[in-house]
Amino acid sequence: MSFARPPRPLREWLHLAAALNPTPARSSRSFHSTASRLATTRRPPRSPAAQRAQSQAPREVISRQPTKGDSSSQRNNGNVRGRFSSRLDPSMIPVLRRHAMMSGLGSWSESRNKEFDSVACAILQAMETNPPTKESLFAITKDTDIFVSVGHVLGAHDPNISSWVFHAAAEAGVGFPACVLAARYLRTTQLPMRTSLINRIERLALEHNYAQAILVHAKVLGMRKQYAEAVALLEKVQAMTFPSSALPSPSYDMTMMGLIEPPWELYAQFKEKLGDQEAVQQTREMAAEQYGDPVSLRICAGTRLHQGNLDGYMDYMLKAASGGDREACYRLANFYYRIYRGEYPIPGQKDSVGQDDASLSSSSSSSSPRPSLLTRLRYLLGHLRPRQDYRLLAIDWHFQACRLGSTRSAVILALFLREDRQLIDSEKCLAVAENDQSLSSLMKKLRSSWYDLDVRLAIPEEFLWV
Repeated sequence: MSFARPPRPLREWLHLAAALNPTPARSSRSFHSTASRLATTRRPPRSPAAQRAQSQAPREVISRQPTKGDSSSQRNNGNVRGRFSSRLDPSMIPVLRRHAMMSGLGSWSESRNKEFDSVACAILQAMETNPPTKESLFAITKDTDIFVSVGHVLGAHDPNISSWVFHAAAEAGVGFPACVLAARYLRTTQLPMRTSLINRIERLALEHNYAQAILVHAKVLGMRKQYAEAVALLEKVQAMTFPSSALPSPSYDMTMMGLIEPPWELYAQFKEKLGDQEAVQQTREMAAEQYGDPVSLRICAGTRLHQGNLDGYMDYMLKAASGGDREACYRLANFYYRIYRGEYPIPGQKDSVGQDDASLSSSSSSSSPRPSLLTRLRYLLGHLRPRQDYRLLAIDWHFQACRLGSTRSAVILALFLREDRQLIDSEKCLAVAENDQSLSSLMKKLRSSWYDLDVRLAIPEEFLWV
C-alpha cells in the first residue's frame, strides 16, 4: 500500500489558530469531536508534500511557540475603573464580526449585525468608566447572549474585553461566563478554596445540571482528592453529551476554548488515581475512536507499537498529527525516518526489516535476502514506496512540528537541511532551536563544526523516539 498522506492542510490551520484562539493551544480537541477550527476550511485536504510541490519557493521556518494562558486575575472590587480598558479601534468591530461569522466563531443571525456592532461599541465605552457589574451589562443590553458573543469575538483580539464581559455576565448570573472564570481560577491554584464563584459553580452543577459547571465542579473535587465523587459527576456529563462533527459555538464548547481538560481526560486521570487501569484504557480507546482526542490517539498509538501493530500505530498517530498535535507530528516524523533507516519495515512489506530497495532492481549475491514476488509486484504497481520517500515524509512532518513550536524538530530539520547542503534554511532552523535554553550545550557542539561539511553531524538518538 502507499504511504499515508496527511488529510488536512495544517499550515492553514496554524494561520487560523493564531487569529481565532484566545486561549492557549491545547493538545486536546473540543468535546463535540471537532478536530480543530480547521473544520471550517473550504479547500480539499492536501499533504505537506503536495503543498510543497504547489509552491517551489523556499519554505521559511517560523516557530509558533505555545502561548501562555490568559492569566487575568480575578476582578479587584477596589480599583477597577480603567483596569479593563481596551486598545481596540471601534472601526475594526465590523471586520472582526465578519471574520467571526466566516470562521464559525459567531452564533448570531445576520439580521442582528447592527445590534452586535452597537453592543460592541457600548462595551468599549463602558470599559473606560464602569466596573464589570450586572448593572453595567443591563445598561448596555438585556440580551445576555449577544453580550457574551461580543466578548468571545472581540476577546480573541483583546483579552481585556473578554475579561470585562465575562465578569459582568457572571455577576448577572449567566452560567457560561461563570464557568470560564472558574476554569481560569483552577489553572492558577493547586487546591481551590471555597470562594463565592466556586460555590456558584457547585449550585449550577448540582441544582441546575449545567453541563460545563458539572465538568468544572468535577475538577474541583478531583483537586481536593475526592476522586469517587468526581468520577460520578463525569459519568453524568458523558450521559449528557455525544460526539458530533459540527463545530460547536464557544458557549457550547465543553472545554471552554481549552481552559479545562475534556471529560474523558479528567475521567481517565481520576480512574487512574483509584487504581482502575482497565477503565483508564477503555476511556482512552473511546476518546481516540469516538472523539479523535490527540492525547488519547498518541497513547493508543504507543500501545499498538508496543504490540507490534505498525499499521495501527501509523493510523492513530497520523490522525493526531493531522489534527495539529505537535507531539504527534514530531513522533510520526521520527517513525518515518526510522523506516527510512531500515529500523521498521516499509508499510505493506512483509520482508525482513532493513532490506535494501535497490535489491529489487539489481541482482544480488546468493547469500543476500531476496524480496518476495509479492513485494516485487507491489513495487511495480505502485503499492509500495522506496525508503527514500520516507525521509521526505520525515522532513515534512518535522517542518510541521517545528512550526507548532517543537525545538527538537527544529534541530532535526536543521541537520536534514545541512545534509542536503541547504545551509541558509538550516540556519533558520538553528535559530529556532537556540530559543530553547535546554538545548544550549547541543547548539554549541553543532555550531563548532556546522560549516565544515566534511564532518558528519548525526541526529541525537534520544531525539528519535516514537
